Amino acid sequence: MRFLLPFFALVVSSSAYCSEAGDVHSDLGEALADPATALIVPRPSIHFVSGAVVFNCEQYLQAKRTSTLAEDVNNIRQSANYLTCDTLALLQQAKASLPVAGQDYGKALAESLDLRSFPSSLAPMLDDDRYTLSRMDNPAVQLSNEVVSYSSEELNFSLQLMALADADGDGVDDWIVWMSDEAKEGNYADYEVLLIHDPQPGKLMTATLPNH
Repeated sequence: MRFLLPFFALVVSSSAYCSEAGDVHSDLGEALADPATALIVPRPSIHFVSGAVVFNCEQYLQAKRTSTLAEDVNNIRQSANYLTCDTLALLQQAKASLPVAGQDYGKALAESLDLRSFPSSLAPMLDDDRYTLSRMDNPAVQLSNEVVSYSSEELNFSLQLMALADADGDGVDDWIVWMSDEAKEGNYADYEVLLIHDPQPGKLMTATLPNH
């Protein structure tokens, strides 16, 4: 979900879903345990270019088939509440599990995920030498078990591993990652669900945007 805010608007941070890992994992865990109920659980309303106003995952996923999110401040503020919906749509019937402690997923994301494999505001800074967060010039990288965050004078960028599941049906668990990509000033913000196919930490990994 990419948004261009009016020049006078503040970019509303969605970093809460990266810093409050317990909260978002609880929400996603409950959704994965009972997807049918999760589809109709009330969420903060957001609206689409078509004029549709949605209040839950079921309405949101249906509206996405024919329209795009309206680009205004309220939608920016509320859109992160619907990443769980995108994750449910991605996983379908795949059996998923949540990240477990002590696995250093954040470190693996920082060292092994090829940032050139998916669009982000980091793209102009990437080349054959700088293509992971750990290889960025003067990186201000913070790590936790399942989160890596990068901050510069211009932007805040975060990746959080949310679930492990065989989303592509090849018998190997994939990583479902939530991305937050925000300008500190100006009018850019982007929040996406990424899919890392058959991850092998220590080897270069790539990600796709499966909901596009």
